[in-house]
Amino acid sequence: MPLTDIVSVIARREDRTALLFGSGRILSYAELDEQTRRFANRLGQGQKRLVAIAAEVSVHAIVAYLAALRAGHAIAMLPPCDERPWDDFLNAFQPDFIFRPANGHWRLIEEVRPGNGSQGIHPDLALLLMTSGSSGTAKAVRLSFANLDANLRSIAAYLELSSTDRTALVLPLHYSYGLSILNSHLIAGGSVFFPGICVMDGDFARIIDESNCTNLSGVPYTYELGSYCIHLLFLWIIQTVFVPSSIARVDHHYHCQHRFTYC
Repeated sequence: MPLTDIVSVIARREDRTALLFGSGRILSYAELDEQTRRFANRLGQGQKRLVAIAAEVSVHAIVAYLAALRAGHAIAMLPPCDERPWDDFLNAFQPDFIFRPANGHWRLIEEVRPGNGSQGIHPDLALLLMTSGSSGTAKAVRLSFANLDANLRSIAAYLELSSTDRTALVLPLHYSYGLSILNSHLIAGGSVFFPGICVMDGDFARIIDESNCTNLSGVPYTYELGSYCIHLLFLWIIQTVFVPSSIARVDHHYHCQHRFTYC
């Protein structure tokens, strides 16, 4: 069964910090390895299944995502607070497992259906990324394990990420860009900080600086909102039009060794 490279990296990093949250919670690679192993056992590692996960920025969602990769299943990361994409996805794709909060607790629900369940899932399928829904029907882009590995390794190599890098992740995990940030830093043995506040918060700059982050990622609007000074190695931004006035604004508020890295 195909396994993404990120699984083996997590198993090797041991006591190095992997995830940090604004709440103060810290998870080492060893703890992440143990938790993903346990969750993978809950999912089973025989027949390939489709796992729908509420992509909330939490230990629960991240562990479930990595565990499903570890078990070789196909995954769909869905918006945590929007029921319409969930309804569309459940009707169109009928996942075997649903993992999302209910009444204040995360619950793993196994959908038992007649027949062999998701027997039509291609063995190489790793991830379903939902489209914007402009067509009016639920559609998804399919990524194989090889696609996923190529993406995260190319980003890590291009940005020259290492175990000393720590990113501040403020983008949603159901968004391909946000998920790529998580994947690329873990494959490099770095760490990911989830501040738990938006960029407009008055404490954002202080929290990012105190967390020892080396980089921040976002869309152009992310950098236009801030009115603060942060010291970082680099900023990265999804490829789009970034007007000169916005570049000047970012230069004023962010002190970086490297200006921008476009993805």
